[in-house]
Amino acid sequence: MNINLLQTYSTQDILSNFKKAGDIHQKVYPQILSNMEPNMKLIDLAQIIESIIHRETNFQDTNEQRLLGGIGFPIGLSKNECAAHWTPNPLDTNILLSKDLIKIDYGVHIGGCIVDGAYTFSFNSNYRELIQIAEQATQLAIKASGPEAILGEIGTVVQEYIESHEIVIANKTLPVKSFRDLTGHKILPWEIHADKCVPNFKIDYPIRMKEGEFYAIETFPTTGNGRGILQPDCSHYQINTEMIRNSKSLNSIQLPKKDKYVLERIFSLYQTLPFCKRWLSEEKVNKYQLSLKNLVSKDKIKAFPPINDIPGSYVAQSEKTILVNNSGVEVLN
Repeated sequence: MNINLLQTYSTQDILSNFKKAGDIHQKVYPQILSNMEPNMKLIDLAQIIESIIHRETNFQDTNEQRLLGGIGFPIGLSKNECAAHWTPNPLDTNILLSKDLIKIDYGVHIGGCIVDGAYTFSFNSNYRELIQIAEQATQLAIKASGPEAILGEIGTVVQEYIESHEIVIANKTLPVKSFRDLTGHKILPWEIHADKCVPNFKIDYPIRMKEGEFYAIETFPTTGNGRGILQPDCSHYQINTEMIRNSKSLNSIQLPKKDKYVLERIFSLYQTLPFCKRWLSEEKVNKYQLSLKNLVSKDKIKAFPPINDIPGSYVAQSEKTILVNNSGVEVLN
């Protein structure tokens, strides 16, 4: 199988694709809200969001058309102390309770240009202040962004704002911390996490934003201790982009026959966009579980397990995708 992922894009094509993806991303969230109700299965919610994105992007499930536009990565539905990277695996039975705080993190891509954004929602008003802190922290991070902005300094802005707050939940006063183990990130075509990050805490990171770059700006205020605890039941995966960049053909990658079949199927379906186990089951990729484990162990595929704060804590998230331009930034979604 030849690799044509890293084809040359014109700057204008990239800009047009990102902006189109951003316009669609904005249209999706109101439709999500209109479909949410207490006690619904999270797997049903994920499939509803997927169908909305497919409809809005005119997704066509054929080899020639499916990579022109669609879902940018698995739908994140992380609840309560889970900060990110949770989506329902096959046969999942988790439900959305009225008392839950849920992060709805979804991406839209057009030609591999991914707009990434997230919102926090609850039927319960107890979390309103925490959600507002996340939204305001992200706005402040965007305000601090621009050509030559130092990424470490944006982290300082985020941490100082978030950690200046205390909130009351269920009559308990709780300090708020900035979750340190998730960051914003530069985005390239077909590469959701590129070579620069946007920290959420004070750090000596002198790397600068440059005009023409795209970033996901995301913040995570938490009532926990702000450090991540990786969970065992992984659902998010992505082909190793560096491996693809360094290979002319998947045929040149030495693997057992079964593992090679699974890798080739994944690449044909998603290129280097993130994917999840449930999608592989729905696409009827035969007996993928062991091969997926093998491919992760051989660093052909990257695993992104759910990441939690301490039990009983609450994490909110707000995320926008921006373009750094000559006058500052443009928010795309």
